[in-house]
Order: sequence, then C-alpha cells, then structure tokens
Amino acid sequence: MTVATISSSFARPAAGNSPAPVQVNSLVQLSETNATTTVRTRMRHTLDRHEQREHELRAKISPRLLQCWIMLNRLGSLRTAIAVVTGIVTLYMGLVVFNNITDFATNRAFVEHVLAMDTTFKSPNTMWRAVTSPGLQLTAYILIIVWEALTAIVLAIGCVMWIRGDMRARSRATAGWLMMMLLFGGGFIAIGGEWFQMWQSQQWNGLQPAVFNFLIASAGLIVTQSKSPSS
Repeated sequence: MTVATISSSFARPAAGNSPAPVQVNSLVQLSETNATTTVRTRMRHTLDRHEQREHELRAKISPRLLQCWIMLNRLGSLRTAIAVVTGIVTLYMGLVVFNNITDFATNRAFVEHVLAMDTTFKSPNTMWRAVTSPGLQLTAYILIIVWEALTAIVLAIGCVMWIRGDMRARSRATAGWLMMMLLFGGGFIAIGGEWFQMWQSQQWNGLQPAVFNFLIASAGLIVTQSKSPSS
C-alpha cells in the first residue's frame, strides 16, 4: 500500500458515520418543536383560565350592577319623591297630635284664648263673636286633635300606597293634603285669624305656623297631582 492510498483512506469519511450529523439536527428540531408546542399549550390553558375567571366575575358583578341601577332609578323617580314627602309630613302631623295630647293644658290654653278673644283689640263690633263657654272651648280643642289625627292617618295610608305602587295612592294622598289645608287654612287662618281676630293678638297668635303648614300642604298637593307619578 502506497502513501497516497493511505492518505486517501484517511481523508475520506467512513460510509457508516456520514448520517450522524443529520440525526442530531433532526433530534434538536424535534425537541424545539415539542418545547414550543408545550409552551403554547400552557399559554392557551392559562388564557382559558383567565377568560373563565373573567366570565365568572362578570356573571357575579352584572346582576349587582343591574340591581343598583334599578334601585337608583326607583329612588330618583317621582313616585318615590312623593312617598318621601308624604311620609315626612305624616310624621310631622303625628308629632303634632302627640304634643297636643301630652301637653294638653298648654295647647288647650291657646285655643281658649283664641276663642275668647281676650287678647285682641276687644272692639265692640267683633267681641260678640267670642266663645267663652269652657265646654265649647274644650269641644273645639278635641275636634282639632281628632282632625289632626285623621289627617295623619290618611297621609300615612297614602304614603304606604305610594311605596307599594298602588294606583289609588294619588287619591288617598290628595285627601290627606286637602284635610291638612282645611285644618290650617280654613280653621286657623280663616276662622281663627279673621273670625276670632287672632291676628290682633301678640301673645296667642298662631297665624305664622298656620301659614307655614298651609304652604306645606299646598306644595304636597301640587307634587301629588304632578304628571306620571307612577314613573
């Protein structure tokens, strides 16, 4: 064997060893593909979990937001406003009745002096209107308390009907407002203020609170008669 033959044999690669680099590259590519697929699969599962949690949160929050929205709409409705106003005046009239009963003597004295006209100018042209009978004075005072109590009851019924959405609430509340207007407008302002000349008295003059209560009843009646109270 010559030197050239030996050199050529060393220079040529062996026939059985030539596929080795190809197999290594294939294995590397396969590993990279598997790793990429695994990462993508994990990312997909993670995204699916996040989406599921997001849907669950939306399912929980949406009904609450809807309930809050409905509640705000109800609180801001005209029907709720009328119910609140009626309820406040109902409480006020109830306290008026309570004070007249618990402080019976003080409020009775007011009625007695107004009917007796003993603190007015005592003009002979008007003093014939005075009522000095203790029995009639007491009867008038009791009738006032009863009327106030009935007014409070009717307004309370109207308030409850407004809250329940009863279609008869308007008529009930209107009756209560009219009873209050008759009490303070007809009873205290017209009869007490003019017929018994209460405006002339500096000590037993209830015209200012009577006008105040009459204006409250008038405002309540206007609001009650507003359009679309059921909205």
